[in-house]
Amino acid sequence: ACAIVIGNEGKGISRLVREKCDVIASLPMKGQINSLNASVAAGILMYKAMKNR
Repeated sequence: ACAIVIGNEGKGISRLVREKCDVIASLPMKGQINSLNASVAAGILMYKAMKNR
């Protein structure tokens, strides 16, 4: 089974949740953008996960 955990734009995910994860990934940001909406980030990660499957 696979789960993708998406944190919020400000605080990310809690330490307790991070400790349960096998892999931690982040999306690199360029320019003046500091974060993406959580649903946009989820879409990008799910697309990439399915493409690599």
